[in-house]
Amino acid sequence: MRTDIQKKYFIGTPRPGKWASVYTYSPQNDEFIKKRGDIFAAISMTGPDSFNVSTAGNLLLDHLHETYFENPEDKPLLALEKAVISTQNYLQKLLEHDDAAETGIDIDLIALVIHKRIAYFVSMGQGHAHMLRDGIMVDIAPSLKDPTGRGHVRVGSTMLKQGDVIMLSSPALVKEMTRDELLDIAVEFNDTAFKQRSFDNGPLVSAIMIGFGVDRQEARAERILQETTPTVQETVAKMRETKADKPVVAPADDVMQDEENDQEYTDDEAYDDEQSMYEQATFDDTEAQALVDRLREGAVAVKTKLTNFVNQQRRKRSGRPTPAAQSAPAAEAKTTATDTEINYDQPTYKVMLDRVAAVLKQVGMFLKENIWEGILGMKKDGIYLKGRGPGRNWRIVAFVVIVVGAILFFSIRSINENNARIALEEEAQLRLDNAIELIEEVDKVAEIIAGASNNTERRDSMLAKLDEAEVELAAVGDVEKFQDEVSTRSARISELRDLLNKVISVDDPKQLVDVGGLFPGASPSDITLSGGTLYISDREYGKVYQIPASGGSLTELATGLTSPRSITADNNGDIVVLDEDGDRRLGTISAEDGSIVRHAGTSEFRLGNIRDIEFVDIFGGRVYGVDQSIKSVVMLQRSGDAYGIPSKRFELEELSTGTDLSINDLKIYVLADIMQGLYRALNNENDTPQLLGLDQGENLHQATAMFVDEVYVYIADPVNKRILVFVKDVETMPLKAQYQYKGPDDGTFANIKEIIADRSSGKLFVLDGTAVFELPLAGLENF
Repeated sequence: MRTDIQKKYFIGTPRPGKWASVYTYSPQNDEFIKKRGDIFAAISMTGPDSFNVSTAGNLLLDHLHETYFENPEDKPLLALEKAVISTQNYLQKLLEHDDAAETGIDIDLIALVIHKRIAYFVSMGQGHAHMLRDGIMVDIAPSLKDPTGRGHVRVGSTMLKQGDVIMLSSPALVKEMTRDELLDIAVEFNDTAFKQRSFDNGPLVSAIMIGFGVDRQEARAERILQETTPTVQETVAKMRETKADKPVVAPADDVMQDEENDQEYTDDEAYDDEQSMYEQATFDDTEAQALVDRLREGAVAVKTKLTNFVNQQRRKRSGRPTPAAQSAPAAEAKTTATDTEINYDQPTYKVMLDRVAAVLKQVGMFLKENIWEGILGMKKDGIYLKGRGPGRNWRIVAFVVIVVGAILFFSIRSINENNARIALEEEAQLRLDNAIELIEEVDKVAEIIAGASNNTERRDSMLAKLDEAEVELAAVGDVEKFQDEVSTRSARISELRDLLNKVISVDDPKQLVDVGGLFPGASPSDITLSGGTLYISDREYGKVYQIPASGGSLTELATGLTSPRSITADNNGDIVVLDEDGDRRLGTISAEDGSIVRHAGTSEFRLGNIRDIEFVDIFGGRVYGVDQSIKSVVMLQRSGDAYGIPSKRFELEELSTGTDLSINDLKIYVLADIMQGLYRALNNENDTPQLLGLDQGENLHQATAMFVDEVYVYIADPVNKRILVFVKDVETMPLKAQYQYKGPDDGTFANIKEIIADRSSGKLFVLDGTAVFELPLAGLENF
């Protein structure tokens, strides 16, 4: 157990739906401390009153403890990051079978590990981490970095200094206490002020102070010492010491120098890319000194040029050089600058500002000496006309007046432009902060909402927040300094919107074959799958092609057809084709040699206007089709090698718009302009389920193709360039996910003619235009 670490904490009283707490653990075993260090955390949670947030919160802290200390391989920062992410996933697991998943749980967790002299931070949510060093307190939580770019956690690390105090707290504490109040508590290292205060949102207040080698009497003495006035020499010395002692996220090489005997620090990747968090909150006197030097160099350059110009004019009038007059202004200006008093008995940034003011004053005095009193002759023997006193070159005077006026004009305009730019950047920063807050709010619950089967209200609420965030990002405009951040946040909005809408984005689908590219003018009409081979019918050339479903060359299977409209595979592996061939429209193509057997009694009069057919292996084999002319689903029974006369299964007025059908589990699915776009019949009676997951008022009347397997119903919607996948069920069919094309080609997925899912190979085949694409079914596992 370490004796150089002290701690104080405060926890508010929980109420239903609101809970906050702190967590700390110091291993008793010295070897364990050497490997994992001490861990601290502050957490707050809100949820519905029916959900026991205190029990869930304690389970999460137990999981954080176990996950961190049972990680034998990773270094402290990576182990802590993984533990916090695992805790977030564990919360989602707790909510899987709870009603709280519908409304969501808000959690803010910030964790700290002190390992030797290094402090590692990992934050999830809006927790705060104030750090007190040398009387200065800053919140370093906003400076933590996102290692994954997904906005789940932010991490960072810093070297500790003797006397440092770190305060981890929930967001509610910072909202109710000022920075000065927190500073007083940290300096005193006493939690009495917490206990005596009445908080408006007490159940969500939690804080833990960790002191590194802190002695309370020393802390008070240090506070008193800071309020006294130091000497100039002490101030300058402290300025240099402060810069040298600032806590910095050290690179690997620096850590190796600090911990020469500790191999663990020499290859800790946590230091490779971090930057100092304190450097973002502390004034950098090096930059200020550079500004002073640049102003001084500019002043010297202006002084030299004006001095040369003045002396040239004097020599022209007098006819001789005047070295004494030439050196006097410079010497006087130098003396003035040297004699300018700067009060070093004040804060560093004020000293830097005084030094800048001294240089500007030096420039002003030089201009006054050489232009106001030198060229213009003010405060001397007056201004005389030529011939009535000392001569004056009025062209030079006029030129100088114009130059000075132009300088003033452009300076004022530059100041106005700069002020306008600053105002624009401040407004853009405000809008950007609002957008980030909205995005992070949605990011916390997006995965939970996406996993719910019927939570449209919550989903619509989150989508509205994303729309609002987009408006805020658009308001940032063209402010250059924020463009990278805007691009990153816009991309995250797109990802979250896809997640909430259960969209599997398709940017560049894999093309299996383009029939039109191989046979110009070809017009593929249908596809079917049998025995690992994909068959494609071509209405233009009267052919049926074949290609291995795993990829390969396209070859001709059968020729001599008139205009094949639809194909389907029977239980023998052969292809049943619906052709436009007078009295023998239905035929069977041998998959072995491509020979065609046409069936009698399948004339246009009997088959009418059937758009699509499907073979079903029931009762010896049947072929079903939608006959738009008689507004019916018809069936042809196979007997031996022939098919009988078509018979009606059921009739509906809306079947005049029927585009595709599929039969599964003795149920007939039909796409038509009816209900939500899908009609299902069982024993010729209406058995249509409700489609869940569509937007309010949305339907699938424009759908063109459908496929049904053991688990899902796939429906092609080329109007919106998407394929929707519904979970097959009895009364309702919730949306599982939807493949949506988002690539640059306007024609892709705009003319989908047929779709086939092959679960054995994990592929979804799509006949779009003249090409066949394949999509991975594995994407469905993410929803």
